[in-house]
Amino acid sequence: MRTAPFALFALMVFATPALSAVGLDYTAARALAEKNESALNPEQTQALILSQGDVGGRALADCRLESGGILADLSPFTVVLELDATGKVVRTWREGESPIATCFEKAMQSQSLAVPPQAPFYTYFAMSWED
Repeated sequence: MRTAPFALFALMVFATPALSAVGLDYTAARALAEKNESALNPEQTQALILSQGDVGGRALADCRLESGGILADLSPFTVVLELDATGKVVRTWREGESPIATCFEKAMQSQSLAVPPQAPFYTYFAMSWED
């Protein structure tokens, strides 16, 4: 019976990071993304920017084609991504309710970006348009 308390303690210790990740809201995820991105070296930053441009550009083009009126509301929006060790998107958070924001978030959920330096890795797209 002496191992039961240790097993319970180990379960609590190892489950805590997973539980905290599940409970992340947009604000916490965005803060992690800003922290992760600011810690990248120049080569990692360049790889991330290139993959974001490629994946994000295709997603925006696809969203534009999905609905003739989807670009009628060009309100700014942000989508935060959680990447796994291979760069695959495993979770998303969104700030903004426009049709293009919703479509973009949905499109990101099946994408992969550059392989991150650690997992989980948080990154984000902040989209705005000027007249």
